[in-house]
Amino acid sequence: MGLVRRDYKADGTLKDVYKCKVWDLVRTVDGKRRAKRFVGNLTEAKKALAAWEAEEDARVATITFGQFAREWMEGRERTGSVSPNTLASDRQRLAKCKAWEDRPIAEITAKDVERLIEDLREGRTGKRWSATSCTSWAKSLSSLFGSAVAQGLAKENPVKKAKKPSVKNEPPKEKEVPRPEAVDRLVERLDAAAPAQRAVALCCCLGLRRGEACALRWRDVDFNNCLVTVRRSKAPNGTVGAPKNGKERTVPIPKALMEFFGKMPYEQKRRMVGTHEICPMVPTSLTRWWSRHRAGLGMANVTLHGLRHAYCTRLALKRVSPRTAQQLMGHSSLQTTLAIYSHVYGEEELVEAVNDAWG
Repeated sequence: MGLVRRDYKADGTLKDVYKCKVWDLVRTVDGKRRAKRFVGNLTEAKKALAAWEAEEDARVATITFGQFAREWMEGRERTGSVSPNTLASDRQRLAKCKAWEDRPIAEITAKDVERLIEDLREGRTGKRWSATSCTSWAKSLSSLFGSAVAQGLAKENPVKKAKKPSVKNEPPKEKEVPRPEAVDRLVERLDAAAPAQRAVALCCCLGLRRGEACALRWRDVDFNNCLVTVRRSKAPNGTVGAPKNGKERTVPIPKALMEFFGKMPYEQKRRMVGTHEICPMVPTSLTRWWSRHRAGLGMANVTLHGLRHAYCTRLALKRVSPRTAQQLMGHSSLQTTLAIYSHVYGEEELVEAVNDAWG
């Protein structure tokens, strides 16, 4: 914070401090310089600087964390600067900050952030969070505080100074992936008349992500050639956009799924055309349905994404090349596909599969 002379003589040199009439009032917030032009003598400039500081401090004191968080989320949604999925994830993460709702955002410190991380890790706000989840939460929170600092509503970003759990020390979380025979039994038990159960069948038989299953339309299904084209994905809030990675892909329809569609009631089969969605629901509703019913379907510890992994596992067991599996799964990187294959193949078998993929 200070005064910078901006009044020059005819020869281009700065005027003496007591003769200067043009100033920059300067404040430094979290390492970033903010300046405001002022015209007057030194005494007036000092008073103007003090008044600006008091004005800014008073403004900061009235903005609560909850108020700023809502404005921050609305602004990002309005400008479209982030995807709908990111917005939905950030809303869930910010919901964990309810204790800060009415606190001035400028008063939240690194210690407050550390205490909340500890609560998340210990499960005091719900289920226990992993170090990875806490890191993602801190990243969103740091972005919010960074915006507050840029607007002069906070003097520093407390997340940057807070100690965060190390992801390196956390053992990798093993996901339960059902065997092909268990998936076959699941598909046989599903009711083709229920939208949620149709979505589960799509995850099992086509390896779709939940958002892709909820956005799939009958026009995307080519029954004559037994092919499905994945063109869209639905965000948790229902917004429809391109699939992850922005790429369409075509997936063959297995016999089990054709037989499953054949079980649909006649009245529903009449709607198997055009832009009608196969599973008209939002992904969050599908996840809630699956969480309530998966135990009764023999999949107590399996997530919807686990069904997608089961599809990839089936491809690996059938010796489908990793490159082909990558295309069917819609993975942007072959490494992602190989990570799943590595749980199926031994080291020698994996080397052979990679060699097959590369010709």
